[in-house]
Amino acid sequence: MEKLVEIENFLQLSLQDHIYSILMGVNFPWYQISDVTFDATVNGFSQMGFHNTPFLDGIPRSKEWDSLSFFNSLVIEESRKHYGIKRLSLNRFRIGLNVPSTESNRYREYNSPHIDHDPEIATKLKTNLVALYYVNDAAGDTFIFNETEKSKQYTIQKRITPVKGKLVFFDGNYYHASSSSKSHNSRIVISLNYHEY
Repeated sequence: MEKLVEIENFLQLSLQDHIYSILMGVNFPWYQISDVTFDATVNGFSQMGFHNTPFLDGIPRSKEWDSLSFFNSLVIEESRKHYGIKRLSLNRFRIGLNVPSTESNRYREYNSPHIDHDPEIATKLKTNLVALYYVNDAAGDTFIFNETEKSKQYTIQKRITPVKGKLVFFDGNYYHASSSSKSHNSRIVISLNYHEY
């Protein structure tokens, strides 16, 4: 599965605004992390951010899942149009909020390249599909690299600018990285990881 798919305005505007209002509401819990990838291994730097992971390892983990599970159904339905996979299983639903770059990280192009699972798991999967949904416009691109193994040097396959309402599918065996907004606004992305065994 090598095909990368980008879908502009995946949701109608009222649903885009609805998801934004849930995530930016005063009662939505965000949890601070010292590095947005949980793994500050690139050049020894880290970028602080926030996350909420209401679904992990195939199990709902918090009450926030109740208000967001409908979104998973819409993404699975869309994935079937492009990949024809009948039995995808959601492994993780994570929402990440990257704050604007700190001064010391302002000139770094991207955060730590990573894959969203243990590399040993990849050998057991027929399909490892990542879906990214951009909750807002932000000046912090997603980078997808050509490498499928950890490397000292990564080469860029695709660079995607966050646009509110855009959905992206790609093969999760490729290393990828977020970047923090270079402007004043935060960058909010929903990441969904699907497996087919």
